Amino acid sequence: MDNQSEPNKVENKPHEKSDDNLPKKCGIVMPIASMEGYPESHWKDVKRIIESAIKEANFEARLVSDADDIGVIHKRIVQNLYDNPMIVCDISGRNPNVMFELGLRLAFDKPTIIIKDEITPYSFYTSVIEHLSYPKDLRYHDIEIFKENLKDRIKKTYKAYENDPENYSTFLKNYGDFKAPLITEETVSIDRYVLEELKSLQSSVSRLSSSMNSKSSNRNNKTQFVRNATAHQLDFHDHEEPNVLEFYLDRIRNKDELYLNVHEALEPISPLIKT
Repeated sequence: MDNQSEPNKVENKPHEKSDDNLPKKCGIVMPIASMEGYPESHWKDVKRIIESAIKEANFEARLVSDADDIGVIHKRIVQNLYDNPMIVCDISGRNPNVMFELGLRLAFDKPTIIIKDEITPYSFYTSVIEHLSYPKDLRYHDIEIFKENLKDRIKKTYKAYENDPENYSTFLKNYGDFKAPLITEETVSIDRYVLEELKSLQSSVSRLSSSMNSKSSNRNNKTQFVRNATAHQLDFHDHEEPNVLEFYLDRIRNKDELYLNVHEALEPISPLIKT
């Protein structure tokens, strides 16, 4: 029987080890936008430092938000947090998104290395996990030592996981006998996959279109409000003096777009207003 005629199957699949000849992926969880005390350029420098250490450990470095395909970013992040054999997470500044993503990874109980700058305090729940610290000012000598330590930690952590994946635990087993959740993988036909991706794209376009229409509607309402107010004050009707009305409306628009109040908008034509 043709495989495409079989019903779709849902199965729980454990993490599959990649080819030994190919570098395994090491996801990076870290802030990327500026925040108080941390300009965006700082995070770019930190990212390069982390990527260098990961590469020296023979892993492929990539932000968990990155992917080769186009899709929903939140779905991509969760999938990468689950799939990546190794994760390096920088909690410097305690960025809320970073802390949330770290929580997800720890819930999966897979190999995770937490790093932070020297001024960021430890978090209560994750303090049981050893952190690697680096100087916030990224001093060259200290950063070189940090990179070497991070490289060694990546290698040793993943080796410990490979030696006993069934009993390995980064976090959960410190608090009891818990079973890490699995993300189900659904095997579907290529036709259904393409259809689902098109639906996702259509949904995104619809949300964008709706947002643009809403803004356009607000602008049109303001334009019509000024138009009606001007016509009322000039005692014009739709069929009367359209060119004169448009002339004054253009002056109103050019003065400060659509956000002028009616009194300011009518000020240039006040001599023509009937008393």
